[in-house]
Amino acid sequence: ILADICTNFLLDQIVPTLPFRLPFLYKFVDDLLLCVPKNSLHIILAKFNRFHSRLQFTSETEDQNQTIPFLDVQICRMSCGKIETKWWQKPQNKGRYINYQSQCPYHQKINFVQNLINRVRTLSSPKFHKECENKIVDILLLNNYPHYLICKLLKQKPKSSEPSSPTQNSKFYSLTYVKHLSEKLNKVLTSNNETSKIAFKNHATINKILSKTKDPVQKDLQSDLVYQIPCECGLSYIGQTHSHLKVRIRDHKNSIKPEQNRRNGPDPTALCTHAKLGHTFDFDKTKILTFETQKFKRELKEMISIERNKNKVINKRNDVQNLSKCYSNLINSTPRNPPIRRPPDPNHSRAD
Repeated sequence: ILADICTNFLLDQIVPTLPFRLPFLYKFVDDLLLCVPKNSLHIILAKFNRFHSRLQFTSETEDQNQTIPFLDVQICRMSCGKIETKWWQKPQNKGRYINYQSQCPYHQKINFVQNLINRVRTLSSPKFHKECENKIVDILLLNNYPHYLICKLLKQKPKSSEPSSPTQNSKFYSLTYVKHLSEKLNKVLTSNNETSKIAFKNHATINKILSKTKDPVQKDLQSDLVYQIPCECGLSYIGQTHSHLKVRIRDHKNSIKPEQNRRNGPDPTALCTHAKLGHTFDFDKTKILTFETQKFKRELKEMISIERNKNKVINKRNDVQNLSKCYSNLINSTPRNPPIRRPPDPNHSRAD
């Protein structure tokens, strides 16, 4: 966003001062496509680079074939003076897309191919369609798509690009994709309910596979989580918070102070009630059970954790009143300590 704002400001300041007129100027963030008079490129480049010492631009001109790339389009100046366009990829692009053998819903793979074909045809002039389609075939074969399927999709007429309006009061649900099972489940859940929409997601993502290169966030600066605080009596308290963990622990500590020393009003949690009976909580040994950014899901995970440890927690009975009893056997049959997902990106952690 800042690059876009700065580039707009530069153009407003520099373009009116040029000693020549620009036939056209196209911009995408800080990438510019300009048409300048011959032998005048150095003038505009010098003006841009003199504006501020920390803002330096480079230039690229037409090659010997009178073509120049801009984003994912190659602009070709024909001998007759006409401008044609062709889909273009950087040399570094390895052509890796959704693999046909990957654990993704089939319709997502088909939609990807259709969108790729439509985009390539839209960006390319008709005279380059055949050449670009050959590139598409090579790319899709590299990603293990069957040749017959590629030919079939290439022959299809392009669909309308207008987005379909969702049904009024539609509800969208996200579920992990399991091959064969998810298709049947989607049919069952949506057959008699037109307002319910199911979106499938993959469990194994690149974010989970690649190692983390950033410094981990300190435990007390984590947020959107379910936590467990042990008591000296052997029981524990389970809660959830949207704030930093240290903020929630500070609130708990404040709630068990003498009434005249409290910063806030009385704390309705079971932790406060238990502490008033003479018990001592070890806040330094607070444990993070799981993370969840969505409030509803976070509260659900809190209830599941309480139910799973119902004989070892001091939580009130109404803390799990929204959890149906029919799930008790399923919850208690799963591992007591399932692995928690990775903490949120440190760049997105909240300030206290």
